[in-house]
Amino acid sequence: MRRIILASVLALVAGAGLWHVLQYDSGYILIVAAGKTLEMRLAFAVLGLLLLFLVARFLWRLLAGLVGMVNDGWETVAGRKTLRTELRTQRGLLNYIEGDWQAAQRDLLRAARKLQRPLVHYLAAAHSAQQLGQDEKATELMAKAEQIAAGDKLVVLLTHARLLLQRQAYESCLAKLHQAKTMAPHNPVVLDLLQRVYLALGDWASLELLLPELRRHKAMPETGMAALKQKVHVGLLAQASKELRGQAIDPAVLTRLREFWQRLPKAARLQPDYAGPYAQFLLLAQEHDQAEALLRHALNEQWSSSLAELYGLAAPADRQGQLHQAQRWLVGREKDAELHLALGRICLRNEIWGQARDHLQRSLALKPTTAAYAELGRLSAHLGDQRQSSEYFQQGLLLVTHGLPNLPMPR
Repeated sequence: MRRIILASVLALVAGAGLWHVLQYDSGYILIVAAGKTLEMRLAFAVLGLLLLFLVARFLWRLLAGLVGMVNDGWETVAGRKTLRTELRTQRGLLNYIEGDWQAAQRDLLRAARKLQRPLVHYLAAAHSAQQLGQDEKATELMAKAEQIAAGDKLVVLLTHARLLLQRQAYESCLAKLHQAKTMAPHNPVVLDLLQRVYLALGDWASLELLLPELRRHKAMPETGMAALKQKVHVGLLAQASKELRGQAIDPAVLTRLREFWQRLPKAARLQPDYAGPYAQFLLLAQEHDQAEALLRHALNEQWSSSLAELYGLAAPADRQGQLHQAQRWLVGREKDAELHLALGRICLRNEIWGQARDHLQRSLALKPTTAAYAELGRLSAHLGDQRQSSEYFQQGLLLVTHGLPNLPMPR
């Protein structure tokens, strides 16, 4: 209100002053332009300039207001689009967490089209596609993620490696992990994924080299490290024994296996998981006395039916000592089928035919096995009972083939 009153007073004063100037001032202005002249009184020129200034100012404010309205409109539209993108991203991530892979992939990809760097969207959508069995789609989305990764190459490589590991594409997974290890040699996630791939491939030598890094960089808990170390050692023993089986003894393999055995703690050597594979190696190398001694100490330390069966395969120089040891173990273990099988073989080695047959038959009664059937078949044949021998071999064969269908036979 005060501003209106003040503006009115100023307008009256200005008008009175202007009237006075118009009445008494005789000055004029002459303007010549392009051969034309324009002549007017000074007061009218001042008044014209003032009006022109006011009109220009009014037009400028009007234009500024219109531009502001347009900008506000665009900002409102852009804000709504951004909000829709955020809501779609949120919905897609919630669907991803809930395991609704189809909806997650749809929402994340729609949101990704509106973003400049939708890396997370492509990674989650790729995992969703793989969960749906769309391996090619997952590979395509991972390729898009790699294109926009910039400084996030490691996370893309790790995500891709996990997808390949889940797909059991171990060689491709290993290639990705080697790239990741070049970028981050001590990253615990990289090391953990590497041990998983090596474990799946049965690459025990690489796993053994990786063990110190896994422990040093705490890629696994100590309990997991102990279990993995045991798996590696057992795997190396089994692999070396497999290399020896069915071929001439390779001195290099023998040396490598013995060196590895010496690196094991003495307490670990008597555990069934270690003693069994190494005893098999000794049997393949025809070192029966060492095999018998190892198995005897291991069985006295911790009973294992599988080791007892191996004990029956050893042919040491002291055959009677082996028999007496096995008979002592039988006390309290009369229902151990593997021990009866071992005793049957040890009795055969000591040429005690009747006891051998009794132990083998007892083993069959407790748990039918092809080994017991074969030993009884061979023993019966040498005892002259061909019919019984043929029956034992036939039963052993039927056990391997899980029985035969009832078919008509010629008479």
